[in-house]
Amino acid sequence: MLMVAAYRRTNLTLRQIALLFGVSKSAADRIICGQYGHGSALDGLVESGDELPMAPSA
Repeated sequence: MLMVAAYRRTNLTLRQIALLFGVSKSAADRIICGQYGHGSALDGLVESGDELPMAPSA
């Protein structure tokens, strides 16, 4: 998940992400694109700067 987050939140290439995490480019590709469908593991998470939804007041 950390690798997917780093890939989605930075401008690093897949090759640079692989080097950063000490894995092969193929392994990084499988982790980011294969298992998670091009990083969709983070879809729906709040981006920095977005406001969190507020709970209804009682």
